Order: sequence, then C-alpha cells, then structure tokens
Amino acid sequence: MQFNDFWITETIRQKEENWGPLDDSTIMRQLQRDTSPSIENKIIRRATLIAQREGILTIIQQWTKSASLALYLLAFFGVITGISLALSATQQNHINLALALAALLGLHAITYLLWLLSFFKTPQTTLGKCWLWLSQKMARSPHTSLVAHSFISALKQAKAIRWVLGTLSHAFWLIILTTASLTLLILWTGKSYTFAWETTILSQQTFTTLTHLLGKVPSFFGFPIPDTMVISSADNTVDIQKSWSYWLLGQVLIWGVFVRFISLIFCLLRTRKSIQHLSIDLSSPAYATLAQRFQLQTERIGTDSPATPYTLPTIEPSSTITQWTTQRIVIGIELPTPDILHSLTFHHSVSIAGNIESREDRHQLLDQLIQQPIQDLLLVCDATQTPDRGIAYFIRDIAKYSQQIAVYLYTTSSSSDRLSLWEKTLSDIGIDRSRLFTHPQQLSSWIAL
Repeated sequence: MQFNDFWITETIRQKEENWGPLDDSTIMRQLQRDTSPSIENKIIRRATLIAQREGILTIIQQWTKSASLALYLLAFFGVITGISLALSATQQNHINLALALAALLGLHAITYLLWLLSFFKTPQTTLGKCWLWLSQKMARSPHTSLVAHSFISALKQAKAIRWVLGTLSHAFWLIILTTASLTLLILWTGKSYTFAWETTILSQQTFTTLTHLLGKVPSFFGFPIPDTMVISSADNTVDIQKSWSYWLLGQVLIWGVFVRFISLIFCLLRTRKSIQHLSIDLSSPAYATLAQRFQLQTERIGTDSPATPYTLPTIEPSSTITQWTTQRIVIGIELPTPDILHSLTFHHSVSIAGNIESREDRHQLLDQLIQQPIQDLLLVCDATQTPDRGIAYFIRDIAKYSQQIAVYLYTTSSSSDRLSLWEKTLSDIGIDRSRLFTHPQQLSSWIAL
C-alpha cells in the first residue's frame, strides 16, 4: 500500500469520526462494479473518491507543497547556522581548541544524545514540531489541521513517526555540519590561524589524552593525530598549525558529518521498511463497519449466478426517471411542477428523462447513467429554492457521466436574489458559468426555434 493512499483513508476516517458519516451512497454504488476482491482496496477507493469530492485531495497536495517549502526553509536556516558555527569558532586568529570543539560539536552532541534517549520514550523533536507548524501556516484552509493530524496519525500507525522525525533531525544537522566544514576550509585557505589548548585548571596530560581519544577514530580515515611533542609545544610553525587544522577538521567530519550521515541512512531505511508493511486495520470499528457494508454488497450482487437483467420502469416523467434513446438528455431536479419541463420545446434529438423527486429517483438515474453515459446533459433546477449541498453533490456525481453539462435555472422575479447563490454553488463544483442559463432564449442549442 502506498503511504498517500493510507494518508487519504486516515483523513476521511478522522473526518467522519469528528463530524459524522459522509454521504457515500453514490460512491458505494460505483464501487459495486469494482471487480477487486480486496476489501482494503475498496475502502481506499471509497476514501479517495470522497476526498476528491470534498476537495481534500487538493488540500493534501497544497499541504505537501507547503511541507516541502518548509523543508527548504529549514535547510536554508541550516546553511546559515553552519556558517555561523564556523565563524564563532574562528572569530580570532588564535583558536582555543577546547572552545572551538564546543562551538562546532557541542549542540550537535547534546541533540544526538537526546535522540538516542528518545528510544526510551515517545519521540518528540522541536525541529519536527517546527516543520509541522510551518507547513500548517503556509497551507491555510479549513481542513489543513485535519490533514496534518491525519499525516501524523498515519505515521504513528505505521510505527514510522520516530524514524521520520529522526530523518528530519539528522538531515538538518548534516546540512549544518557540512556547511560548517566547508566554511572552515575556506577560512583556513585564505587566512592564517594558530591553535592551542588553553586551560586554567586542567593539566597538559589531560589534553594529550583527550587529543588521542578524540582523534583515534578519525585517524582511520586519514586524519593524523598530533604527537605528544606537538600537543605540548608552544611553537607556531606552519607544520604544527596544519596538523592541528587537520585534526580539528577530522573531528567535525567524523564525529559530526559522518555520524549524522550514518544515522540519516539508518532512519531512512527504517522509515521505508515501516511504510512497506503499512495496512488498514480492518478490526477497528470504523473499517469493520465499512468492510461489512462491502461484504453485504458482494452477497447481494452474487458471484455464482449471473445478475438478473435490470430495466428501468417507464412511467410519467413528472414522477420518476424514464429510459432514453438519444445522447442528448434533459432532466429536472426537484421541480415544483412538471409544467416547467413541458413549457420548453426541445429539438427532436433531445430526450426528456423526467424530474428527480426522491432518493430512489436519484439512484435510478445514476444506475442508468453508469450503464449508458451520454453526450449532452441539460439539468433544469428550481432556482426559487435555496441550493443545498446535497443537490450540488448530486449534480457533480451525474456530471461525470456526460461529456458536456449545462444547467437551466428556472426562476421568477421574486426569487431572482437566489440566482447568485446557485451560480456560486454550481461554479464551486466545477460547472462553467458559460453553461449556466437563466432564460429559455439562451438554450439555442437545445430548444427548436
């Protein structure tokens, strides 16, 4: 399973958990014809279709872009921080090695130790919180918070949250330390520096031991350890200063860059492994209910015998939907009287399918359109009523089965103030304003002149 599929499914689950079940009757009817035997795939498909209808897919895409932009901002901040660390360690020509080590690796060592300690408790990083906060701020919308919470919930269910936050933290520090190393090289190339261990209370032997201890691992990678004579020498010859510069650079590259790089690769591999084993928990209450609904659908459809041929009954257009024989259809939606349809004279190539008055009529029409998509569809809506979301969703659903759709808004002088509401509602679901008509004279392609 792709992580994005699980993320979308989790978003819809949380939305229904917080705001109640969403209308999915049309989508469930579509999925009846899904030949996939996997209940999990059907649940994902249902969530994707609902997310597309509710505009959540667009919000997820916006949030993803904002999250990527937030990462770029953090990376830029990492570069600035790396340069600042290098400058703070070399702000004087004479470099105190103890202070330089503390400036370059001190905070890195503390945060790395905290990451190791996080294995004994729930992982929480300030950097991760900062990234999520930036992502939410840059993707403002009513569902942004829902999308962000679902993202975190999906990672937790995949047991990948620790590794994702670890990846983020190690990548950030890798940028900082790499930038600091490059800055040190540039500074040491263009300017002369002297190095020395300076202390008030520690002995010379302490620095000798510390130099050899810290330099042992870097020495395996070609960074030499200054010998005891060099450590205790007060001379500032070129060879001695070069030896110290190599030793200090080795500390940053090995104990900083290399450690973070290995940790980053480790977290990336663990993240990938966790996501690969991601699956929907069909035993959870929300998904168990959906699984049962899909199972009941399968039982009703049947797999051992062919389905009984289904034809729609032909009765009066004013009360239900009739069969059509052309590719140009006119349908009324909750019109107060069938006279509105009969008052329009249509071209002989147009079929009047009837007036939608009930839920059964909607299902009947959808079944027919799914089996027999059409070329042109004209919907006649009662604009004397205030448009509701149910009608908007229904129009959007049936529009999928027509190559072109137009809407005629029947209105009277006393209800003209509702026209703007209808136009905005239909525009929001993707109906082109040029395909919205308010006078019969505008239906030149539909009405025989």
